[in-house]
Amino acid sequence: MLDLDIPLVAETADAVVIDKPHGLPSTPNGGLLRATAQSLLRVRRNEPNLVAVHRLDRWTGGLLVLSRRPETRRFLHMQFQRHQVAKTYHAVAADLPWLPVGTPRTVKLRMVKIKDDPQVRVVNSPAVPKSVMTTTVVEKLPELPGVPEVPEVRGEHATQRTQSTQGTEGYRLYRLRPTTGHTHQLRVVMNHLGAPIVADNTYPVYRPMEADERPDVPLQLRAVELSMRLDVASETVHHLDISRLPRRYS
Repeated sequence: MLDLDIPLVAETADAVVIDKPHGLPSTPNGGLLRATAQSLLRVRRNEPNLVAVHRLDRWTGGLLVLSRRPETRRFLHMQFQRHQVAKTYHAVAADLPWLPVGTPRTVKLRMVKIKDDPQVRVVNSPAVPKSVMTTTVVEKLPELPGVPEVPEVRGEHATQRTQSTQGTEGYRLYRLRPTTGHTHQLRVVMNHLGAPIVADNTYPVYRPMEADERPDVPLQLRAVELSMRLDVASETVHHLDISRLPRRYS
């Protein structure tokens, strides 16, 4: 993992943006200290002040922003904290026939992260703020190398999906646009809709992995677009888009 290619997407005086590979943690944690995007880039670029200003789960690939200077780090971090960053993800999951191609569907769920529980739970308590995400079917996908047949779908719309799948099967590419930020938000929403993301080891069933273990197929979730200011001295909003780069299924 220490020799992984980490493509550079953008660079300013205050930030670098990379296309983080699937399986590489964003920051040091637990038993993984050197084999993280932050640690590797500090060494490769000889920039000991590099710090990731947000996180992507280890198995989520795509756009990750790192601060280059301590004095402007808060400027970058607060854009994420205040939900001023527009983010788009691509996910591969089972078909949801009730969701037509190109039609956005906004989903609002109340989510709770309970200590020591690997799964985020959907609750009905009005005391819990709603997390908001828009999902759109982009296209039907061909057979995916190494990916098993579409699994049985469970969740809120499982019955609806089962009743309307005559002549419809396979996987779809979904565009996910979160308005809020919550642990596992995208994965929880897709599982709740009845189409868990391909290779998700937490939803609907938690399957723990060793720190050095790698799945045959990585989680098919990737941060592909991002819009934010990357330089404190400029009012320019950078629009980064890697959605047209080849999708990675391995």
